[in-house]
Amino acid sequence: AAGNGVPCHLSWVAANTPRIEDKRDGRGPRYLQEMSRTNLMTRSEEFDNAAWTKTGVTVTANTQRAPDGIVDADTLSYTASATDEIYQGFTASDASRVVGSIYLRAAAPQTVRLFFLKKDGTESSAVSCSVTTTWQRFVIKSTDIGTGGTTPRFIVRNHSDAAARDVFAWGAQVEVCASAGTVATSYIR
Repeated sequence: AAGNGVPCHLSWVAANTPRIEDKRDGRGPRYLQEMSRTNLMTRSEEFDNAAWTKTGVTVTANTQRAPDGIVDADTLSYTASATDEIYQGFTASDASRVVGSIYLRAAAPQTVRLFFLKKDGTESSAVSCSVTTTWQRFVIKSTDIGTGGTTPRFIVRNHSDAAARDVFAWGAQVEVCASAGTVATSYIR
């Protein structure tokens, strides 16, 4: 899987099958070993589903070929407001650290922001995503979601320039992780 702003290609491997990855760094193919984690997002590829709350965003389902080659990526159409957003709440223990990611692409370059709403109702630092015409996986690094009565959320919000824009989205993921330096694992359906 790729990180912020890096074009990516997704491939599937059967359960209990070793994964070999070649980072094309001159060191050759290597065995990829990742920790076992769970995607806390339900309907992570279905942004039109009621599991996703939409404010100023219209979702059109299955409009684009996703990174896995299937036409199941959705179009997120933002109106001209900086507060337009689509989000999903998730369940995690108090003070858990989480890392989030999503695959994004656009017909023309666009910018959106990713962040978490923490349990105390405050927002994490936003990650500005410069979305291009190539699928990219954008990651919001490990964040302590704190304590409190608010359900934490993974949010994709319009850019602060408040322009109307269309962005193609697929494969949202939030995982509980062990430490601040932890990165997202490969996409988990």
